[in-house]
Amino acid sequence: MNTDTLHPKGPHEDWNESFYFNYYDKTNHICSFMRIGLTPNKQSKNMFVFLLMPNLKLGMRAEEPYNDHDTKTPLSLQINDLCFEKIQDEDEWSLSYDGPMINPHNPQAGPPVFISFKLNYKAAHPIFNYRDCPITKHQKQLSEKVASEHLEQYGRIKGTLSINDTTFQIDALGERDHSWGIRDWTAPKQWIWLTGQFNEKTAFNLTKLTTEQGDIDAGFLHLDNTTHPIKTAEIHTNFTEANEPKDFKLTLTTTDEKTHHIQALMLDHIKVPFTNPATQEHSIMYENLARYSYNEHTGYGIAEYLIKQDKKTD
Repeated sequence: MNTDTLHPKGPHEDWNESFYFNYYDKTNHICSFMRIGLTPNKQSKNMFVFLLMPNLKLGMRAEEPYNDHDTKTPLSLQINDLCFEKIQDEDEWSLSYDGPMINPHNPQAGPPVFISFKLNYKAAHPIFNYRDCPITKHQKQLSEKVASEHLEQYGRIKGTLSINDTTFQIDALGERDHSWGIRDWTAPKQWIWLTGQFNEKTAFNLTKLTTEQGDIDAGFLHLDNTTHPIKTAEIHTNFTEANEPKDFKLTLTTTDEKTHHIQALMLDHIKVPFTNPATQEHSIMYENLARYSYNEHTGYGIAEYLIKQDKKTD
């Protein structure tokens, strides 16, 4: 199976193909996440890349015209200063950036910071397809506006990252995500997407999509060289007074009917706003660096909460 390719576009205006990577380097306390998204029916492509460090938050978002959706060419994606290049199908990628970043929450707070990185992603387990989860026909219909085709894979990321004149050697675990289909960021009532890596043999991924008509759970738990699809997930989240996720308890039931309990504490976050131009509906994505506890394991990863905002009335 070769999934690392551009797929033929669907007819919907919001049809999207997305490539996403994240990692957390425990030694340097550096967390990063980045995405390139293609919306060929809107003749547009967009990107974001963010860095989280103690006392430092940096990011960049950009959009450019996109006219050529050639599904047969070698897969190399570039927008602005961010580039993803496939090295080996379903196994290895090159990630690079060479340009400025700013404070994502206060762009006027000081001059841009020059960032350069050259990273290599190497898979630690086979690609997981959300279609391997026991999702009903009704749940599949509920997910059709939020990238119904969805693949996940965790791995190790190594390379160099330079911030101005300081260079870090990166050696981290992280996750990559490849999805395609209709993508309306404001469609779900809430979207929770979790990735956690405890070591190269133990990791998990979960998407919990909440709509007005019901929930959809999908993802995997990888243990002892075996990937177990998730059957159901229960998440109990505590929020701050500002309605930002603070911590949560997670109960996963896998298709082998075993139950797993994971706890998480949010260590830091970046907020990414999204607006639907047609409906003027707003959502905020909280990209949280989370520390996970599972049995005797401690791990790290991204806990992403996409929360629709209430419409304001005059």
